[in-house]
Amino acid sequence: MENESILVLHQCRQHEWEGAEPWAREAAEKMLKQGFVVVRACTENWWDLKARQPQLFEQNVFSTEPNARQQQLICTLNMTQVTVPLAEKLQVLLREEGWVLTQDTVTRWELHHGIYLCLPAKDQEEACAVVVKKDVFAVTESSSRVADNLTPLGLYRIFCYYQTPVVWVGFNQKEQLTGSKGVVGSYYGLKCLKATLDGLLKYHIDQPYKALLGGGLMALCQRNHI
Repeated sequence: MENESILVLHQCRQHEWEGAEPWAREAAEKMLKQGFVVVRACTENWWDLKARQPQLFEQNVFSTEPNARQQQLICTLNMTQVTVPLAEKLQVLLREEGWVLTQDTVTRWELHHGIYLCLPAKDQEEACAVVVKKDVFAVTESSSRVADNLTPLGLYRIFCYYQTPVVWVGFNQKEQLTGSKGVVGSYYGLKCLKATLDGLLKYHIDQPYKALLGGGLMALCQRNHI
């Protein structure tokens, strides 16, 4: 495991990735420096998604909020409509690559699949191959900040400490605020999370997460494990 990285699906919108709101790119660069492989999950504003797929906002949402079928649904929909399908596609592509990524992979994936892949910079003078851990994925959003000393090996050890298929580590670093989402899980754990969120659609993804924390699917990472 010391020589393997963990793939992080980094959810962010185009203007956040391109620098108009720089925190998404800054968060990705920090993860890369600490040894993670980052793939951008291209999420979007709720009004853009609603213009294309208005039926997604007409579900029987468990909420008493008057505007529950508007903006608040987008976090859950991005997870279920964008992030998990991307994880499934990456599983196929990674098998084809033998779970080893190079700069050639970066170029080919963007050209042929529209996937924005970033490899950790171990040596600026030499393009290094990166071996990807097969059984663990992480998911973050644009404003998430990885803990300063967290490495792929450290995150793997944290995940293995818990018995649940998904561990919620999205605390905005140390504060444990629910406003910043981050989860770690196996590939099938993320698929299970998607299926569960589809069945628990509420007015904001934080509420389904809180519901899941008591149901055996998801554990809340203890603060001293970050």
